[in-house]
Amino acid sequence: MAEAHSAVAFQFSITHEGWDVNFDREVLHLVWQSGIRSWKKRLARFKNSIKNGVYPASLQSLWAMVAIIAALHFTGVWPTLQWQVVSCTVLGIALWLTVIYFIRYTLKLLFIYKGWMYEERGKGRVISNRTKLWVLMVKALSGASSPLLYSFQGSLPRLPLPSVQETMKRVCNTKLTHF
Repeated sequence: MAEAHSAVAFQFSITHEGWDVNFDREVLHLVWQSGIRSWKKRLARFKNSIKNGVYPASLQSLWAMVAIIAALHFTGVWPTLQWQVVSCTVLGIALWLTVIYFIRYTLKLLFIYKGWMYEERGKGRVISNRTKLWVLMVKALSGASSPLLYSFQGSLPRLPLPSVQETMKRVCNTKLTHF
């Protein structure tokens, strides 16, 4: 019972003389540190989700795109923009997202190719020109930075789902063979 009382951070009691509040600073400090660790982990997960969400590009390329458009505007090459910095930023973000989605969907189309799996391997075997071209395009569109764990998640093609009838046949056949 003594251990349970020492684990309580707050003690509140009401007596005939009034009320009394006691708190343990060490437990409150541990609770505070736990909250800080939790928010640091949330921030790191948010940062990774942003990085994975725009993978073929980096956030530095966003700022570079905005800087290029702002430079073009302020040098007079693009004089039609209004509201100066805001419009340059919005146009830069829109152009940046367009490029990212173009690269993502191109990678998705490239990842559909499965011919490289069926080619023979080993000494003396020749890789087809189609597979060589595929490797070059995937490497070029994958970016210079090393990807994180789920970076290609948005670029992967969807897997086909079998029909309900096929699934039922498989389930029924496996149940019958196990008995």
